[in-house]
Amino acid sequence: METLVALDGTKIAANASLARNRDATWIRRVVAKLMAVTGEDEQSTAAGSDPLPGVEPVAAISSPAGRLATLRAALAVIETEDAAEAAAQAAAIKRDTEAAAAEAEHGRKLRGRKPIKDPAAALARAEADLKAAQQRADTRAAERAAKVKAAAAEGRPMTGPTPGPDQRLEQARAHLERARAAANDAQPKATPRQVNLTDPDSRIMTTKDGWVQGYNAQAIVNPQQIVLACDVSQNAGDVQLYEPMNDRLTQTLTAGGITAEIELELADAGYCSEANLTCPGPDRLIATQKDHKQRRAARELSHTTGPPPDGTPIEEMEHLLRTPQGAAAYKQRSSLIEPVFGDRKHNREIRRFRRRGINAARSEWAFIHLAGNIRKLYQHHTAQLA
Repeated sequence: METLVALDGTKIAANASLARNRDATWIRRVVAKLMAVTGEDEQSTAAGSDPLPGVEPVAAISSPAGRLATLRAALAVIETEDAAEAAAQAAAIKRDTEAAAAEAEHGRKLRGRKPIKDPAAALARAEADLKAAQQRADTRAAERAAKVKAAAAEGRPMTGPTPGPDQRLEQARAHLERARAAANDAQPKATPRQVNLTDPDSRIMTTKDGWVQGYNAQAIVNPQQIVLACDVSQNAGDVQLYEPMNDRLTQTLTAGGITAEIELELADAGYCSEANLTCPGPDRLIATQKDHKQRRAARELSHTTGPPPDGTPIEEMEHLLRTPQGAAAYKQRSSLIEPVFGDRKHNREIRRFRRRGINAARSEWAFIHLAGNIRKLYQHHTAQLA
C-alpha cells in the first residue's frame, strides 16, 4: 500500500475584528494627535514589562504612548507592503519594457497580453510597439527605394501600386496617444491598503460564510489523520503554499527520524498550477477544477486509460485524474483531510486564534494539532488493548 498524504487549508479567524482595519491616512492623522499628547521621548511600554509574544501589555492599549507605538507598527506594515508591491511592479515593467524593446529592434512586437491595469506599463508597451512599427515601416520604405533605384538604373518604369500611409504605424501612434492620456489621467488606488490595528499580521480573507479577519491555516495529514506538517500563512490563496508546505513536511519527517518516503500527495484545485504540477517532490494528484466539477467531468467523459498524452502539465493531470487508479486515489482526499479540520473547528470549537501575530498563530496551530495527534495515538493504543 503506497504512502498517501493529503494537503489542504482552512481559514481561521484572528483575535481581531474586521472593523479595526485602517489605511495609512487615518493612522497618520491619529499619530499626529497622539504625538501632541505623548511627546517624542515618552516610552511606549511600561518599564520592566516583558509580555509573552502575541500578548499585549496593558500599557500598549491603555496609554497614549502605547497606542502610538501600536499605530506606528501598523503604519510600518502598510509602508513595507506598499514598497514591496511598487518594487515588484517596477521590476515587472522593466522586464516587459526591455523584452519589448529587444523585439522592436528587429521590427517585432512583443507577444502576450498587453498590460491594461497599470497605465505606466501600458505606456511603456505602447512606446515599444510604436518603435517596432516604425522599424518595419522604415524597412519597407528602404526596400521600395532600392527597387525604384534599380528600375531607374535599368531605364524601366516602376510597376505596382504606389504605397499609401502605413496603417499599422498609424494605429501604433494612436495607441501611444491613448496610453499617454491614460497615464496622465491615472488616479491613485480607489481602495488604499489597510492594516488591522489589533493584529497587523492578520489579513482579510473570504470564506463560504463571508469575510473573516484571519489567517490561512494549512495542514498535511496521513491516512490515519495524523497531522504531519502544519503552518499558518497570510496568503489568502493556496496555490503559492504547495511547495512551502512540502518543504515543511520534509523538515518535520527528517526531524522525527522518519525515513519512509511519501509516494503520493493529494490536493484540491486551489493548489493547481503548472509550477506545482512540475516542481520536485512526490507523485501528486492535484484537481484541475472544483471537486463537484471533477466528478461531473468523470461521469460525462468516462475513464481514460494508458499513459497521458503529450500536452501541458494540466492536460496530463486531467488525464491521470480520469484513469480508474487516479480517480480512486483522489477520491480519498476529502476523507483524509476534511475530518481533521471538522474536528478542530466543530468538535473542539477552535474557529479563532487566541493569540495575536503570525508567529503566535503558528505556535497555536501547531499546539492544536499536537493535542489532536496525541488523542489519535491514545485512541489507537486503547483500541489495541481492548
